Amino acid sequence: MKTRAKDEVEDPPSPLSSADGSSTPPRSRSTAKSTKRKRGRPSEVAVAVTETKCILKAYSKVEVWECILDSVSVMRRHADGWLNATQLLKVAGITEKSRRTKILEACHLEGPCEKVQGGFGKYQGTWVPVDKAVEICKQYGIEERLEPLFACECKPNSLSRK
Repeated sequence: MKTRAKDEVEDPPSPLSSADGSSTPPRSRSTAKSTKRKRGRPSEVAVAVTETKCILKAYSKVEVWECILDSVSVMRRHADGWLNATQLLKVAGITEKSRRTKILEACHLEGPCEKVQGGFGKYQGTWVPVDKAVEICKQYGIEERLEPLFACECKPNSLSRK
């Protein structure tokens, strides 16, 4: 395992900023850890953003930022910035699958989303654009807890960024 220091970089403004444009001061990242890919395990790069660690992993060649909150893995795709709404609802304490399903079906009717079935189990679920994910987080009072995941940088050509 090698550890290398990166130049200190300011994070872009969070999508969770208030309507008047105020937000918390930017955080800086100073180190990243990378590990060699092991057979059968996702590759990962850990970035300490706040107390919650977000890790860049690859599941079936799809890179995602992943945080663990309340023993629930919460993911954000690196390619487009979309988040797994199923996992967001689990963090919000909605443990009944039937209730989550009703909420997620409404997401399908309201706008773009992607339902992933099959493949790697942790990656499955309903994926939504960042603006819809922010709505869900605010609705269920978990926006502050998910701040580290929203602060992770996605590829610059992200479809969900403005």
